[in-house]
Amino acid sequence: METNRFKQIDDYLQERLTNKEAIEFEDEMLLDDELSRQVQLCRELKEAILEQDVALLRQKLSDISKEKPKSMHRPLFFKMAATFTIIVATSVLTWKIYNSPQQLFNNYYTRYELSGVGRDASANSSALQITTLYSEGKFNEVTPLLEQYTNKHPGETAAALMLASVYLENNTALKAENLIKKTINQNQQEIYTETLQWYLCLTFLHEKKYKEALIESSQIASRGGKYAQDAEIIASKLKDYMK
Repeated sequence: METNRFKQIDDYLQERLTNKEAIEFEDEMLLDDELSRQVQLCRELKEAILEQDVALLRQKLSDISKEKPKSMHRPLFFKMAATFTIIVATSVLTWKIYNSPQQLFNNYYTRYELSGVGRDASANSSALQITTLYSEGKFNEVTPLLEQYTNKHPGETAAALMLASVYLENNTALKAENLIKKTINQNQQEIYTETLQWYLCLTFLHEKKYKEALIESSQIASRGGKYAQDAEIIASKLKDYMK
């Protein structure tokens, strides 16, 4: 029962409750001073962990242990508070790792979705071979073919995006960066502009060039296109990281 109570407190502080559940929980706190105190304690413990303030965390636990017991359940409450601290610490650590700049690439990267190498792809055996190998993820075989194709057809932006994806997944991000920048300069089709910027942003994240990634993500977000929402989140996280 007590474990469920602390899970409920954790869910409330992590904003995992529905609006109705949160309102009901807050109404319950108004009627239960002990519950309100437990929530405040857990909030302070969470803030101490988020701030990585170990000294404050230890002091908070020390202060709790020195309080005079108000009820026979107080020793159990101490144990639960310590358990909750471990739960919150684990939760926060996982959140930090997932949202760290190093993880942004993994969180948001997806391979360029193939829609055809070119207008004449259906009549071009080379293009058909490329699309088949790319779709099957046979990057060792498709890389030289894509490189040859993009050299012969510099205006084929879709092919360049495919090759950039291959480079990124083969951990040759610098090649992807140079290719995308070159393609942006040559791009004559506005429909590809945002997509090129998006993959350039992802490439910067892969290379840990966070300042460049922030610039690209902010520009994408300001235009309000397909990738704007994800770009806004990336920009926000990078701003927090670079403060």
